[in-house]
Amino acid sequence: WGQFRPRLVWLALPFGASAVLTFATPNLGEPGTAIYCFIAYTVLMIFYTGVNIPYGAMAAAMTDDPAERTSLQSWRFALAMVGNMIVSGATLPLIELFGQGDRARGYLWAMVVFAVLAVAMLLACFAATRERVTPTAAESGKGASLVADLKALWRNDQWRVLAAINFVLLIAVVMRGSAALYFVRYVLREPDLSTAYLTLGTLGGVVGSLFAGNLHGAPRAGELALIACAHVVLLAILGLTGLAPADLMGPATAAVMAGYVLAKLSGAWLERVQAFGGLMALQALAQIALF
Repeated sequence: WGQFRPRLVWLALPFGASAVLTFATPNLGEPGTAIYCFIAYTVLMIFYTGVNIPYGAMAAAMTDDPAERTSLQSWRFALAMVGNMIVSGATLPLIELFGQGDRARGYLWAMVVFAVLAVAMLLACFAATRERVTPTAAESGKGASLVADLKALWRNDQWRVLAAINFVLLIAVVMRGSAALYFVRYVLREPDLSTAYLTLGTLGGVVGSLFAGNLHGAPRAGELALIACAHVVLLAILGLTGLAPADLMGPATAAVMAGYVLAKLSGAWLERVQAFGGLMALQALAQIALF
């Protein structure tokens, strides 16, 4: 079964169940409900970590070819964004469908649908993949202790840098994602655009993930045309399903194309680490502008 795949089987059902319980609303009074939410969300995040870390690490066990690993991770992030887009677009309609005015019940049953799909896809991922690269005893950590592992990690200065970067990036992602619906409802005062706001923003992530491994070289007209066509097709689908207003399609496509050009130019002018730093600085400026 390999080193990582078994965890997808063991934790799929607990992960799905904890997601549903997190959106349950037991009548425990105000303090009791707050405590319930805190515990349920913490348990959900533990199970999410339990499936996500092995899932993300599987690429290294599936192939030892760096190009194939990069391709696997690029597609993983791109299609994760597509999944995010589907969830963003489907959540509010599902809440209305199941809730019929009762938003708490709507959220609960919408989460039941997502949890069933998540469990099914985790099991499918287990069934359809193979770990072909067998780690040595030292690499797999056999015979080591948690304390020894932590000490070894801390001595690795590159690990410390990457850990700090990921920690800060995830704070930014979670804060922006958590505030998005409130921003649209209470700042923009356009609650009907909530789904479009979440969905259109995800398209940039799809394009960015697909081209993350190909930042070197100048922008190519063919790639730009491909991005524009794919983006317009996706937006047309979103427009037909009512998830994105037609007047947002032009600005959204222009923004994605501008992001591609900036990314490619940074890759053409700078080496990869410097390009990453430059793009992170641009992202920070965009966050500040949004604020």
